Amino acid sequence: MMRNPIKSIVVFLVVLSTAASKPQNSNEKIPTFEIKGPTIITYFREISQAELDRGEGDAEAASDYSYYLHNVEGRMESSGITLKSILGAHFRVKIGNKVLDVRDNGVGVGYYFITPGKAPRLEKGVMTDEDLVLEARKYFGMKIR
Repeated sequence: MMRNPIKSIVVFLVVLSTAASKPQNSNEKIPTFEIKGPTIITYFREISQAELDRGEGDAEAASDYSYYLHNVEGRMESSGITLKSILGAHFRVKIGNKVLDVRDNGVGVGYYFITPGKAPRLEKGVMTDEDLVLEARKYFGMKIR
């Protein structure tokens, strides 16, 4: 299937602008997510407008990330899995009184699977919608429609 890269990038930016938490500088609060059930936190590093305009490398990865994430959102939510997205590769998760600091110092794109009572799992790189569903099934042990 041929995707329109401009449309995918626009969707990527809209998805992140509506769901993202992003600190502007080191004095601002790092995004923190309170975990109460099955959750996947997706993230993508910041990309400059120049990178998006070129449409290469990370811009293409951003387009793919957005496209696949958009395809899977409804399936995850209808299965009881909370899906959160941030722009950036540093966030915190809070489970009860415990706070975990998560930072991707490498790839800059990934998926953080977490649920109370189970060790979290970080998958780096862009995943297709079907790969994301497969990994969620394995991690959470749930059927995903």
